Amino acid sequence: LDLAEKVVKQINTAKNEFKFIYDENLSIKEKIVTIAKEIYGAKNVEFSSLAKTQLSQFKKLGWDKLLV
Repeated sequence: LDLAEKVVKQINTAKNEFKFIYDENLSIKEKIVTIAKEIYGAKNVEFSSLAKTQLSQFKKLGWDKLLV
């Protein structure tokens, strides 16, 4: 119980420094490329024709506005 209380206290008092590595207004494709390069060290990202089709469908559904 003491540990749980300390965890809750830390959560409530800790400074939140979380920041997305991409602009939320980027396209879903640009978000994926940014994540691949910045987090995984990718030099380039290639999208298959299926992936491009799915990204197009996501955009039609409004899912491109969701966070990645």
